[in-house]
Amino acid sequence: MNETIFKIGSEVFHGNTRHRVIQVLDLEHLSVRNSFTGAVRKFHISELSSSPNNPDDPIDIVPATELLTIPDETWIEVNNKALLFNQVMQENDEVERRSKLKDAAVKLGISEPTAYRQLQRYKESDGNPLSLMRKKRDDSGRFEPEVEELIQKYIGVYLTPIKPSIASVYRDLELEIYQINKERKKENLESLSRPHINTLRHRISLLSGAEVAERLGISSKTLYNWVRIFSQPPEKRHKQEDMQAEIAKLKKQLKRAEQERDILKEAGRFFANESKNDTPS
Repeated sequence: MNETIFKIGSEVFHGNTRHRVIQVLDLEHLSVRNSFTGAVRKFHISELSSSPNNPDDPIDIVPATELLTIPDETWIEVNNKALLFNQVMQENDEVERRSKLKDAAVKLGISEPTAYRQLQRYKESDGNPLSLMRKKRDDSGRFEPEVEELIQKYIGVYLTPIKPSIASVYRDLELEIYQINKERKKENLESLSRPHINTLRHRISLLSGAEVAERLGISSKTLYNWVRIFSQPPEKRHKQEDMQAEIAKLKKQLKRAEQERDILKEAGRFFANESKNDTPS
């Protein structure tokens, strides 16, 4: 009988199902990932073996096709997150569980509310790490027409010359949807979807220069001049702004001098004509 090796990365079987050891929890328990579903479970070492119970019945032995396309670094990230969440769920004391969740959020570089939402999603999936993977966003036709209209409205707000931050524009968008949903609730209507701030960022990034210029009511040339100016370092931009202000001031002074010169010329011609008229014939 082959000796079962219990170390991280080892292949083990529970019945006829292939797993991979991802954590040694203690002397008697392991955390393993199902090679078919990606789900993570805790097993006693007595429940695992180095070979399937029935090699002639290979069901569940071959990994799911979609798992083969997941990059190794993504699996590492997802499994690290799953392991941290497993530690949180194994804690019975509520205060300690909250503390471990806070520590997990710090280690993962995310906010505590985000960690809580991901933990809930992980629990609802019965410990399937795939639930922790970042989903690709598909913004085409995701939202109700009313929400799409609001997104376009606030993209327009973002593109105004005062150029507010995306965060502040998104807060206004959220607030308006919240107010609309309050009214819809009174009328027993379904609430509108709330887009993520990254949706707003993504939609803005997809706009062409011509579309941005058209929304602002300016020419593409003016837009690209703005981009050229505001893409420069602040010190250089401020220096250019000071130079432009000085040039504008000098142009104003030159125009005034030219006007005074023209007035003097006109006055000279007037007095010359008056002098001719006063001369005796």
